[in-house]
Amino acid sequence: EERKNRITNSSNYPDRQVQHQQPLPSLQSMLNPTSIAFISGAGAGLCATVSTYPFDICRTIFAAQGVATTRAETTAGTTGFQPPKSLVECATTMYHQPNGRGGLSAFFVGVRPAMVQIIPYMGLNFAIYDALTRGDRRIGLSGYAGSISGAVSKIVVYPMDTVKKRLQYQSVFGSSMGIGGQSHYYTGMLDCLVTMIKTEGVTSLYRGLVPSVMKTAIGSGLSFTFFRMTKNILEEVHDHYYASDNPTETSIQRP
Repeated sequence: EERKNRITNSSNYPDRQVQHQQPLPSLQSMLNPTSIAFISGAGAGLCATVSTYPFDICRTIFAAQGVATTRAETTAGTTGFQPPKSLVECATTMYHQPNGRGGLSAFFVGVRPAMVQIIPYMGLNFAIYDALTRGDRRIGLSGYAGSISGAVSKIVVYPMDTVKKRLQYQSVFGSSMGIGGQSHYYTGMLDCLVTMIKTEGVTSLYRGLVPSVMKTAIGSGLSFTFFRMTKNILEEVHDHYYASDNPTETSIQRP
């Protein structure tokens, strides 16, 4: 009897059956390809940045070794910083920093501005590249599109990159050297941003912009060039062997 009632109810309300059978909308139907490229690039960049950030801190310390020696001599007794000689020594020194600046958090100093920077940087990089090259497999176009997307992305996020480097520098020396040799201790990302604008002007956020943009444009252009070249070669090899194994099948149409 109960089964009969269920059948009767579903036959009386056919719309309910249709409604339950409708599939959920896919991501492609809700967003355009450029938006999907932005979200994918931003997510990938965020995960990669957070995962490798401790190595970025160590790289900054090693790059500042010559400056560190001079600065430590002129501010002896203030920072007590000794340039490390190896990656293990660098990690140990960072972990055992005094005044509550050590521990695991020492390996993520400046990670917030890095996260704020990488989301729009990688998102715009992939979104602009996708918009310029969608449906076109030419290697030359990929190079031009990669250079443009890298340069535009770098210009947009460069102030946060400057803030990140200031905070990393501060984690090594205990204070950050500003204009005129004046030192200042930043309490966080916003304090660093506001203090730099007040004391050094907005242009201080864009110091070193030209070489940085040139480096990014060339690097991004070459990366996408070799990406497209490798992808084309692998797709042609795959299509060749697929056609050999399936002679009756039509050729694969690539976007």
